[in-house]
Amino acid sequence: MSWLHRIASACSITCVLLLGSGWPLAVTAQEIAEGRPAEFMIYQYPEVTLLIRIEVPETSFEAEITGPENALLKESGLPEHRLGPVYQLVDAVDSPRQLMIKITPERAIERDRISLELVQLSVFDRNSQALARAY
Repeated sequence: MSWLHRIASACSITCVLLLGSGWPLAVTAQEIAEGRPAEFMIYQYPEVTLLIRIEVPETSFEAEITGPENALLKESGLPEHRLGPVYQLVDAVDSPRQLMIKITPERAIERDRISLELVQLSVFDRNSQALARAY
């Protein structure tokens, strides 16, 4: 048996031992504890209305959107289990700002189960204006 073949065999045995040893190969999902919010920071451009879609499956939750200096802009929640998302509309402003979205689930849940989508609606686009009025 050649020395190259022996090295290849030793490497393959080492890989099998490492992979079969039960060492975690992936990071587990971060869990949001009951009563603690998952926080998301977003940026709102000037002259843009934000449509925010929030979905937390199989549990009730509260959502809070705050602006600069922790000023409360929007607040919503679902007291019971339900199927479907909650929509929030944040009106356009003249200057850019950062917003904080806090989602507090009723029970402990993995963070990756929280769905948050943003749609930017320009105040100069007629289709966007019609969509904003619908909400």
